Amino acid sequence: MRLVLDTNILIAALIKDSITRRILLLSDLEFLLPAFALDELARHRAKIIGAARLKGDELDLLLTLLLKSVAVVPFERIAHYFPDADALIAAADPDDVPFVALALAEEHDGIWSNDRAFEELARDSTLDHDQPQNSFALVKEKGWPGTPFAARGGDLVHLVS
Repeated sequence: MRLVLDTNILIAALIKDSITRRILLLSDLEFLLPAFALDELARHRAKIIGAARLKGDELDLLLTLLLKSVAVVPFERIAHYFPDADALIAAADPDDVPFVALALAEEHDGIWSNDRAFEELARDSTLDHDQPQNSFALVKEKGWPGTPFAARGGDLVHLVS
């Protein structure tokens, strides 16, 4: 399974030892992350260290482990998709444009985010859900504590049991 990873999920995994962290560490899942997200993490490093109650080198080690299952996608591979991504999500949240551009550029099974803008996008009936690159399944932790689901058109499907 390939999922576009929103920065908020990675930050959550850095801050707390949780099901989110364990899912990211699973070797049979692949995650995609736009390269700019690493800059975003660097900008918020001090806040993340404080919230996680980790030392800087401990945070670096944890981030290295979490990124083992993450393919960091350079801007050049998604730049062409920015206009379409902008049209889809910029009104709801302009910060999410790179993640949607990545979802348009690469085959994936969904976008994993805690951002409500993606819920709106997943419900958008104008999207062609038959084409993997245009399938905006949203992965969220709903239902049983720590159980990830994909939401598409209001239907919930277990991703990991």
